[in-house]
Amino acid sequence: MHQPYICTMRGKLVTSAASFGRLVTDIDLTIDGRAGDIVAATARNQIVTQDVPQDADAKAILDKYTTLSAPLANRVIGSITADIRSARDHPSGQNAAGEQPMGDVIADAMLEATAPTDFGGAVAAFMNSGGVRAGLLYNQISGGEQAGEVTYAEAFTVQPFGNTLVVKTCTGQQIYDVLNQQFNNPSAGSNRIMLPSANVRYQWTTVGGPHVVDGTVSFDGGATFIDKAATYRVAMNNFMADGGDNYTVFRSCTDALGGEVDLDAFARYLGAHSPVAPPALNRITRMG
Repeated sequence: MHQPYICTMRGKLVTSAASFGRLVTDIDLTIDGRAGDIVAATARNQIVTQDVPQDADAKAILDKYTTLSAPLANRVIGSITADIRSARDHPSGQNAAGEQPMGDVIADAMLEATAPTDFGGAVAAFMNSGGVRAGLLYNQISGGEQAGEVTYAEAFTVQPFGNTLVVKTCTGQQIYDVLNQQFNNPSAGSNRIMLPSANVRYQWTTVGGPHVVDGTVSFDGGATFIDKAATYRVAMNNFMADGGDNYTVFRSCTDALGGEVDLDAFARYLGAHSPVAPPALNRITRMG
């Protein structure tokens, strides 16, 4: 995912041009018009350089829609007391256990949106770290707002994919299994830790496997621990629910109920809880 490659799979040319417009894939096909078949295929990934003149027509289109969208983008939707950093910020907000403040806040918003019975009855929520694209910085001024105020555009930068919230029924065993998939993640090339809602606690270890310490997963702040034979309603986004980021166990959880767009839940949470403070990173504990 988001990697540059050109390869052949089962006799078919397969390409990817990385992400963020860094590459353009130049593909040449030789087609037999009479037979309607592709008889040859080659591809080359071309680096997109930044040394070409700006296209005036493209800039005019961009400027037009930037102006039209400004009232929505610059609308203040909440406030924060201090920087709420993500793993992508510099310096990073991520700790040694893989937890980050921005992802934690998003997970809290997900749980608040899906906890009511009519919206799924979720008892825990998890956010994929790859979906947290930025943090919220106290002194960031993007649309003339005051320091500490958060605009819709800033929230969109944090969570831009337009995923929907999904609540599924998972067994306690499935929850352990999907948490262990964080450490067997070939798509990430490394550990990819999910960010949990504030009521979740668990421990993981660097020694051996499975990595999640048995008997440490809790959905009530650590007072009691989940039963592997019991079932729990868990909130995630639709990307995760479909097995994205290699969390394939979520696919086998049942009774899916779709919900609202994740950004809408996040924006509403910011408004309801402002000023939002950076949460303590105490939900995940790394042992060893």
